[in-house]
Amino acid sequence: MRTIVSLIMVAGAALMCGCGSTAPSELTGARAAYERASVGPAANLSPEELHKAQLALDKAEAAFKDDADSYRTRDLAYVAQRKAEMAEASASIAMQRNNTTASNDDFNAAQGDILQERTLELRDARTALTSSEQAVQATTDELAAEQRAHLVTETRMAEQAALMQEKNQDLNQARTTLAVSEAVGQASVDQLAAEQIARLEAENMAAAQGLANQDRTPIVIQTPPTATPVAPVVQPVVPPAAAPVAQVTAPAAAAAVQPTTEQLVATEVARLEAARMSAEQARRLESSTSDLNRTRTALAVSEYAGQSSAAQLETAQRARLDAESRSTEQNRQMQANAQDLTRAQTALAVSEQAGQATADQLAVAQKARLAAEQTTAETRAELDALIATKDDRRGEVFTLAGGVLFRSNESTLMPGAESQLQRLVKALAATADRNIVVEGYTDSQGSDDHNLDLSQRRAEAVRSYLVRSGYPADRILAEGIGESRPIADNSTSEGRANNRRVEIVLGSVSNP
Repeated sequence: MRTIVSLIMVAGAALMCGCGSTAPSELTGARAAYERASVGPAANLSPEELHKAQLALDKAEAAFKDDADSYRTRDLAYVAQRKAEMAEASASIAMQRNNTTASNDDFNAAQGDILQERTLELRDARTALTSSEQAVQATTDELAAEQRAHLVTETRMAEQAALMQEKNQDLNQARTTLAVSEAVGQASVDQLAAEQIARLEAENMAAAQGLANQDRTPIVIQTPPTATPVAPVVQPVVPPAAAPVAQVTAPAAAAAVQPTTEQLVATEVARLEAARMSAEQARRLESSTSDLNRTRTALAVSEYAGQSSAAQLETAQRARLDAESRSTEQNRQMQANAQDLTRAQTALAVSEQAGQATADQLAVAQKARLAAEQTTAETRAELDALIATKDDRRGEVFTLAGGVLFRSNESTLMPGAESQLQRLVKALAATADRNIVVEGYTDSQGSDDHNLDLSQRRAEAVRSYLVRSGYPADRILAEGIGESRPIADNSTSEGRANNRRVEIVLGSVSNP
């Protein structure tokens, strides 16, 4: 609000004074500079310098009111213009510092985000690596368990195969025993039958002999003395009449009967022996039959056991095949996990390298930023020492006092000028990508043409020094202005020395 009121007051004073006379160009420039500074960032960033410019402008306006065309009015107007420009330059410097701070904050935030992102990626890679290692360990444990189970299965299969071989041997032995038993049983049956037949024949012979002996006894007793055979007639024996005959034949009959009794005893003994042998053969046959039945039972059991062993062996083989299939799958999975682990380790190594590279880049960037800040600060200090001003129409302007550069009516740099020019070279090193205009100025002594030529030669002298110091020649333009646009009173030696000046105007960035 104060700035607006001041502008109104200045405008009113100008109108009041303008009714009688025209304001000099210095006062007009001071008014424009102050107006430009008051509506720009200087009102907020450099209010103290702007207030000093306002006071100086008020003095110039008062001097203009007293004497419109006096040197004092022009000098005060020039001072007011410079103070307004200084306020604007201070605001520009403050803005640049603020922008630099904001840029640094943005840079630090961006670098922090990058570092955090790399840290998260590294953590994720390590987590993935840990998971892969755990998966590989689990797969390894599972494969070891499968291998142990496979070994147990193979052991059981070997035992089953040995047992089955033993059962087959027992089965073959049982079959052999059965065949032998059947052969023995058949021989026993044949022998028993033969013995029974022999016993029956012996009994029949004994019976026939006994009958023959019985038939022979009556014939001997009843045979008449004649030799003529008489048909046997069984007569009832009369005891009185037959007594003499019986007495006569008794010894002969006893002799005939005695061999028959021995034969009967022998026959009976033979029969009993045959019966005993038959019983023994029956017992042996029964024992052979029992053995045969037991052998058949054992054979059936062996065959069943063999079938069971075959089924168990088949089951064990299927289990072995399943175990081998699972083992193959586990090996494939383990190889896949190993590949995943290798990829995870590679990714982790890459992430760690990237993180290290990012950290190195961040450190380098921070060093570069600090160096740039240091260079900027030094450059700004050098530029401030050169009385930097800002002109929106031309760019950033640096004024070199002519009193230390050139003597009156000369374009050769004085020996003491190099120190100030060297500071300029150092300050401009950070702006080598911008176009520069070197403007030469003179005092009012001499003709206009002479002063214009002298200012051109002075500008060329400064340009040559900058080119020799390393600034690109294609980005520097020398221009002589002459005695126009003085900044001080040419009636005094001090004023003329200030007018003998060189201004360096920084323009836009040069396009490659």
